[in-house]
Amino acid sequence: MLQEPVQTYVCGAVKCKMWPVTPQTSLTTVEKIMDSYGVDQLPVVSEHVDRQDRGLLVGFVDKEGIAIARR
Repeated sequence: MLQEPVQTYVCGAVKCKMWPVTPQTSLTTVEKIMDSYGVDQLPVVSEHVDRQDRGLLVGFVDKEGIAIARR
């Protein structure tokens, strides 16, 4: 079941909604999030090991990367 993703704002003065995923999020779930919000890429953030490491940006995932991973 797809859970409501956490929304963060990363655009400074102009608020932009982002739907981060973690490295453990399945590619199918990532695609569903992308499709439901009409985006082609999502930020990947660390899962919280402790409060200091919570939500650190570790990269981005995009539709092309998913297609390559599934080959």
